[in-house]
Amino acid sequence: MTRFMQLSWVQVTLLTLVTAAAMPSHAQRKLEVGVGVHMGDYPLPATQAALNDLDVGLRGDVPWKDIEVTPGNLQYPTSASSPLGKLDTLVTNVARRQHRPVLILAYGNKAYDGGGLITSPRGIDAFAKYAAFTVAHFKGRAEDFEVWNEWNHGLGVPPEHRVPGDAKAYVNLLRATAQSIKAANPQARVLGGAVAGTDTAWITQFAQAQGLQYVDGISVHPYVHCNARAVPRAPADLKLTGKLLNMSSGASAIRVSQGVPVLSPVGGTPEQAIAWLDQVKALLDQYSPSRPIPVYVTEIGWPTSKGQCGIPPAAAAAYLQRFMLLAAARPWIAGVWWYDLFDDGDDPGSREHRFGLAAKDRSPKPAYSALTALADVLKSAQPPSEKVDPEGALVITGTDARGKPFNASWIPTDLFDVSQASSKESQLLKQGFRAQAGGPDPTALSATPLLMIQK
Repeated sequence: MTRFMQLSWVQVTLLTLVTAAAMPSHAQRKLEVGVGVHMGDYPLPATQAALNDLDVGLRGDVPWKDIEVTPGNLQYPTSASSPLGKLDTLVTNVARRQHRPVLILAYGNKAYDGGGLITSPRGIDAFAKYAAFTVAHFKGRAEDFEVWNEWNHGLGVPPEHRVPGDAKAYVNLLRATAQSIKAANPQARVLGGAVAGTDTAWITQFAQAQGLQYVDGISVHPYVHCNARAVPRAPADLKLTGKLLNMSSGASAIRVSQGVPVLSPVGGTPEQAIAWLDQVKALLDQYSPSRPIPVYVTEIGWPTSKGQCGIPPAAAAAYLQRFMLLAAARPWIAGVWWYDLFDDGDDPGSREHRFGLAAKDRSPKPAYSALTALADVLKSAQPPSEKVDPEGALVITGTDARGKPFNASWIPTDLFDVSQASSKESQLLKQGFRAQAGGPDPTALSATPLLMIQK
């Protein structure tokens, strides 16, 4: 990968958080990895080829309005060229490769509640029937179903109805929908929330409304890309003592708590998103102490758009690797579905058009290769371990799917033009490790993860 001087314009916000040293024990599991797909816009052959090449699962929506076109009449579209026909083909293919598709049961229907968020008894009953029908249609191929999408932001309804969704009203819909899903397929998993952004308050209200009792997992979208720095900061402002990072403002990015180094993540980075997920985990354990609730990260990504909130393509690739490695080290994270597979538009200044692993013309961006490079690490059934090096580097160690020990390390910063010589990485080379081909300098650490695997 190349180095990126242009990232020095991104803003800084420091979030101080101590990561819990001890996590509850969980059964061993392979982190499920998938990507978001928009089959109304994506061509089937290119989408299927990319999913096969990446060897990942998918997350896609099954809009209510396309299943119940006329009130009371539920039908799955039979045309193979329709968005849902293409999704049907992809789900079969993904399941055959032993991945777990996530299907979104969502969005308004003009026949109920004016096409807005569903709150009336009639609307809730109709939505629950649509959910049961959809779950039955995919039985044997898909078991993970997400109830609505970003209700907290009022997503998926006409602009005139767009208001933030109340958590208690969502629980009313979830209660009936969860019952109908389980009746249609007792093996199905109900995912609740699909919470947009780092909205801790909404999740707390959801838990207080007893929403956790109706879910098999909570889904979140911990986007932090717009939390990045607003003013430029020169590389000289990042002072390195060993690899200990001290911000020019006087606040430390690495500090020590009870003798253990801990992160105070830079805003807009994967470490900030993970720090928030650690908070969510603590909240879930508080409200559901006897039944662990897995966390599904059903959307996360960094846009490569120009201007506010966007970052260079290779920085997005590094952030993908950093987030995936940190997520893999947390056994309570059931999976990560990257947003999304292809860029969704032609405007280089629109962040909504630039979240893809590949461009709109299907040419891979750096993040595509970055995900491929982690394939064997992420397929391991044994979650890796995470630590903050005494000198300030983040280090993930474990065994990949082939049984090879690996070590991944980086400086948890958003400055991509700073690197630090690392004697420890040199020692790993002497111990029979090899640096990933095409990766960073194997004797230096930077904001791009250095992945080393034992020969």
